[in-house]
Parts: sequence; C-alpha cells; structure tokens
Amino acid sequence: MFPARCFSVVGCLVVGCALTLLAPMSQAREEKQPAAPKELVLSIPAKSELYLSFRVAEIWKSPLLKQLLAELDKDLSLIMELKLLERELDVRPDQITRVTIVSTDLKASVVSGVPPTLLLETSKPMDTRSLLRFGLLDAKPQRIHGHNVLVAGQQAGLFRADRQLALIGPLKTLEAMLDPKAPKPSGLLAQVVAKAATEHAVGYMVPSVLADPAERELTGVFVAVRPLVATQQAGGWVRVGYESQFQGQLLFADEKAAQRAYKSIQAMRTLAAVSLENLRPSLQGKWQAASEFLARVEKILEEAPLEHKGKSVSAQLTLKLGKAEVARLLKEAVIPLRQAARKAQMSNHLKQIGLALHSYHDSYGTFPAAASYDKDGKPLLSWRVHLLPFLEQEALYRQFKLDEPWDSPHNKKLLAKMPAVYALPGVRPKIEGGTVMQGFVGKGAFFEGKRGLRFSNITDGTSNTFMIVEAGQEVPWTKPEELPFDPEAKQLPKLGGTFEGGFHVVFGDGSVRFIKHTTKLETLKAFITRNGGEVIRGDE
Repeated sequence: MFPARCFSVVGCLVVGCALTLLAPMSQAREEKQPAAPKELVLSIPAKSELYLSFRVAEIWKSPLLKQLLAELDKDLSLIMELKLLERELDVRPDQITRVTIVSTDLKASVVSGVPPTLLLETSKPMDTRSLLRFGLLDAKPQRIHGHNVLVAGQQAGLFRADRQLALIGPLKTLEAMLDPKAPKPSGLLAQVVAKAATEHAVGYMVPSVLADPAERELTGVFVAVRPLVATQQAGGWVRVGYESQFQGQLLFADEKAAQRAYKSIQAMRTLAAVSLENLRPSLQGKWQAASEFLARVEKILEEAPLEHKGKSVSAQLTLKLGKAEVARLLKEAVIPLRQAARKAQMSNHLKQIGLALHSYHDSYGTFPAAASYDKDGKPLLSWRVHLLPFLEQEALYRQFKLDEPWDSPHNKKLLAKMPAVYALPGVRPKIEGGTVMQGFVGKGAFFEGKRGLRFSNITDGTSNTFMIVEAGQEVPWTKPEELPFDPEAKQLPKLGGTFEGGFHVVFGDGSVRFIKHTTKLETLKAFITRNGGEVIRGDE
C-alpha cells in the first residue's frame, strides 16, 4: 500500500481548503462555473462511504486566502506541506483544479490507516514519474477494465485519464471506479456528487460504519447526542464568499430515528447559543472582535433553518463577513490563540524530553553526555540519539550504527526520521532534521566533559538549572553540536526567536518554563550553571 506520505498530502489539501471556507469569492463567482469532469462524476462508486471534493484553485486564488497567508506567520506547517507538494509534483496549489477523495472502506481508512483514493485534476500536466514517488516506484503496467493501470503489488495503483487527471489509491477502489458496468451513485451521494460541479467544497460519508454498538449506550452529558449515532448517511456542500452558505442533510433508517435526531439537534443548538452568550462577556475588551463574531454566530444558530421531513434532517447556515472584520479576528483572536497552542505543544515536547532524561538517569545512574565518542575522542552521535529508547523510539535507535559518526553514509539517512518531540511545533525545519532542542556545553553547564553527570553534580538545585533550551538556531538532530557556554562571556548564543517575548526551557527537576528575553544576562548564566552557587531571587 502506498504510504502515509500520500495520505498526509491528502490531509493537508483538505485542511487547506477548510481554512478558506470564509474566503471572499465575489470575483471568482462572476466567472463561468467549471463543470465537474466527466470522469469524476461518472466513476464515483455507488457504495462509497466517504466522498470529498474541493475546487482548490478557485479557493486558493481568493482574496481572503492571500490575506490569511499575509497575516498568519509564514512557517505555518500546512503551507510547508503544500510547498512540498509543489516540489514533488511541480504543480502549484492554484494549478490544482480539483481534489477528490473517495473511500469504499471508511473503517479501514480510519482504524487501520489505509489511505483513501485520491483523484487529482490539474490545469498543468503532471509527470507520471512524480506521481509514482507516492509509494508506487515498483509499479508494473496492468490492464483493468480496458485501461492501462500502474499497479504496485496487489494493493495500490495509478491510473492516468490524461496528463491532467490522475487517480491513485487502493486497487479495490480503482477497479470499482474504472468498471463501466458498476452501478452509479444514487440518493444523497448522487446529489453531493452533482453539487461538486458548482460548489466550492462538498462532502458525503456513511457514519454508521464507524459506530460502535457501545456508543449507542452513551450516558451523562452525551445522552443529548445519542440519536445522532444512528445517522446512516450525511452530506453537505459549502459556497464560500462574503456571504458564505452551508447546507447539510442527515439520513436515518426510519422517521422515528430522524425525529429523535431533529430534537437532539434543536437542543444542541439551544445549548450552543446559551454557551456563546455566557462566553462573550469574558471576551469583551481585549477579545472584542471575537466577542462580536460570536454574537453573530449565536444569532445565526438561533435563526438557521432546521427541517425534519420523513427520514431526513436538513439545515442551512449563512455567514456574512467583511475583510476588515476578518483582519480584526486574525489579529485579536486567531493568531494569539494559535501561538498559545503552539507554546503549549512546545512545552509538552520539552516535558517529554525532561522525563526521558530522568528515565535515562534512573537506568544508567547518570544523564547522557552531550555526545558519544569513538576511541580517539571524536564525537559521533548527539545525546538526542541516545535518548531515543526513553522516548518510545527503540526501533529507530536500533537503526543507527553507534560506532559511526552522525554524518556517515548510513546514519545520515536517518536525519529525515527525526521524532516529533524534537521538532518546533508548526514550523518545518530550515535544514533536514533540524532541531532547536539543545543544551549548553561548557564549564559548569548541564553538559560538561565526555561523561554524563549525576544529580549529585547539580548542587545549585535542579529547579535552578537549565537542562535543555529552545535554541535560536537549528542543528541536525543527530549531530553532536550544542550551545557553547563560557561563564566569562559577555553574551550568550541566540535563544528562542519563534515565540514572542522569550524561549522555553526544561529545568533539572523536569519543569518547563518560559524565560523572557528581558531576563538579565547574569541571571541566565546562573540558570545555566549547575554548581555556581548563585542566589536567584524569585522575581528573576
């Protein structure tokens, strides 16, 4: 089966489109709407359990998306993934006419990680060799329903309708999509597929295949949503613009189930409106834009048409936004909240590293040295490599040749396998395998000499001693390179730079703190040294 790499590209395209569902499309809507490709409409299997389709180019060219990219920081991981896709396929996002995702076995996709089928339509010809890099390099030609298909093993394949339309995914789904005698979509699925020709984003799924019988016995606060577990089919479509519109429909096995779901959605809508009303006062002032936006959402929820008819429940939502309002939301709410989330994730990464260092000490009686060395005293691999078994990365650790340097032909290949715990959240490394998780090396620092230190060597107290910090420059994670420390130096290496106002540190006791850039140099030196005997006041 083609690997998760293709699945991640699919995911980032979906998220990319989702991020733009408020994008103003007034200019694009004036143009003639492109029809859905014949192949796309006619080849969707009737038994599809998941169907998503996005008109990527039209959304990508929207004025607001340009505003979002300008306002949000450039290191957004999604944008990095799309840039990677551009390098892989030599196709820009604005040249991707449509992305369609289909799964005939949704449970396998969700539970077992089996990627769905990807249908990619572009305005620029795609190179077959580039597409084969998505895990199909050993593919062989095979005839399926009269079509030439490149098949890898018995699990995945690639079909080119032409140079601008490619179908890649599990062989079983490809066979169904290429079978001219296969039944065509009907009912709600057929409606959603037809809407793909005119709407910016459409979606359909069969939630019942994922429902666990135990979930039907939901109790407590989840009782209100229990009727929704019985949803047989769900579909919807979105038209985005200054006046964005969403329409959705849920289908049930019988009218009684639909009636229960209708009442459940009504109750949830009321609860959501009340929750927003209670939340808004706490946002007024600093978060005024968010407060005003939530007031709008509250009103939309209260007035949104909700209809029960037979076995179905349908709803419509309309949201109007202006460019100035979006800019305020980004500046006052979205960007700060995203920054806060990334800071929390960064703290969690350092917390895991701190715990792993303690576990290492428990096992060996010392912390790891900054690096391992050969018999001639030449550094080989960083402490980050030797910490892998304590970060649940034993399998990766075993792939290293511990008697070879980090940049040996064998070990250098492992740079690309850097664990997420060493990554800077939301930022693609500027160098392959680059990390800012580094320690100070020098007289009195946590790393000193060629042997690891003990807790007993930290006489200043673990709560007053830096172990690992957020450095200002990346180094390859396997390379034995850290931050040099000289107690007499008049300045320190650059620290932080990603998060406004300071940098993160995990201390000897395993606690993680955010240190302000305004902290005095002498205080920082006192934190770096483990045995300097300095007195650090609580306000420092």
